Amino acid sequence: MSRWELRVEESGRQPVTIQGKVGLRIGRHPDNDIVITDPKASGFHAELRVDSTGAVVIVDLGSTNKTRVETGPILGENETFPVADGVKIFVGRTVIRFIDRQPPLEDSDDSEVHDPEFAAAETVYAAPVDADDQAGSDEDGENAEDAGDAETSAKAAAAAAEKKASEERQAAAKKRLKEELSAAEKVAAVASKNAAEEKAAADKAAAEQKAAEEKAAADQATAEQKAAAEKAAEEKAAADQKAAEQKAAEEKAAADKAAAERKAAEEKAAAEQKAAEEKAAADKAAAERKATEEQAAAEKAAAEQKAAEEKAAADKAAAERKATAEKAAAEQRAAAEKAAADKAAAERKATAEKAAA
Repeated sequence: MSRWELRVEESGRQPVTIQGKVGLRIGRHPDNDIVITDPKASGFHAELRVDSTGAVVIVDLGSTNKTRVETGPILGENETFPVADGVKIFVGRTVIRFIDRQPPLEDSDDSEVHDPEFAAAETVYAAPVDADDQAGSDEDGENAEDAGDAETSAKAAAAAAEKKASEERQAAAKKRLKEELSAAEKVAAVASKNAAEEKAAADKAAAEQKAAEEKAAADQATAEQKAAAEKAAEEKAAADQKAAEQKAAEEKAAADKAAAERKAAEEKAAAEQKAAEEKAAADKAAAERKATEEQAAAEKAAAEQKAAEEKAAADKAAAERKATAEKAAAEQRAAAEKAAADKAAAERKATAEKAAA
């Protein structure tokens, strides 16, 4: 297949040329094949792959600032675009130039060292030109027009041969790429199988180790359980003895407490009885004093009431006398006023009669 390279031109660094390969990744993460420090680049920014037609394509890996191709669009996540010789790929501010190294048309120099991964499966040569198509003729007397036609035919044949050689080179490149992809898939399958076998062996060993550890743990647990049971029995006996002693002490304390409470209750009852008797005597004396005071108050109230009643009777009699006198005076004034009125009326009547006569 074609051998291709990448020329990395990162700001602040000397340009470097790196041999290309299928699956080559570019980004800031140290696991990339081409590690750059460009802050505009993502951790895993882009990758070079080969599509089903055998063409090399650039793929964006979901970068933040996307991937731009000089002769193509701006690529978003998982978008691809074919690259050719001399095309610039922009990863952030870093320029990556794709260089396609086609095998030479002439015999190659055996002393040149090639990367086995990118060396062509076989050297593709230009197709030879037929003798009949060679420009010019050995016959004497050929005119200039015939010579010109022969030269034109030779050029056309050379162009056709070069085109055929180019097609053969491309076909060889595609074939080699398919072979490499197939070999890579086989290697991956073998690696996957080996990994599965190693995992199975590791799982088996881990299971055996786990079983041994579990058995040892179980044995240890049994011994510990037995020791714990014996210790628990000893602790229980000691606890029972301690509990019995504590119970006896509690019972004695309870008996002492009960005796003390009975004594206190008896003393309290005697004191309460004495206090009750003293209170009863005091209450009786107070009641007697109260009765005497109440009787004196009642007698005083009766005397005051009698005096009040007598005063009220005297006040009533005086009021009645006053009312009688006021009534008599009023009647007397009324009689006098009536007599005066009658007299005035008689005088007016007499005056009127006299005037009429």
